[in-house]
Amino acid sequence: MPTPPNNYNQLRAALGPQSPALRQTVETLAILYQQTQHIPPVANSYQAWAVSRPPYHDTQPQTFIQHTAQSLLLRLIAYRFLTP
Repeated sequence: MPTPPNNYNQLRAALGPQSPALRQTVETLAILYQQTQHIPPVANSYQAWAVSRPPYHDTQPQTFIQHTAQSLLLRLIAYRFLTP
């Protein structure tokens, strides 16, 4: 079993905004979002996310996609490395 990065700088390099894993995930999710943005579950998720954001925060689809990608990657890491 691989070991997770043990400090913040390693985690940021592995999953931060400029990391290869996040960039690839965002690119893939952006393509998927373009194809599915009008399907009710996707549209509803985007609307719920946009409404939950403070008024001064960005609510553009690209930000939604990036947040979704980060959430997906972090869930996968938690599933892989954390025991219930």
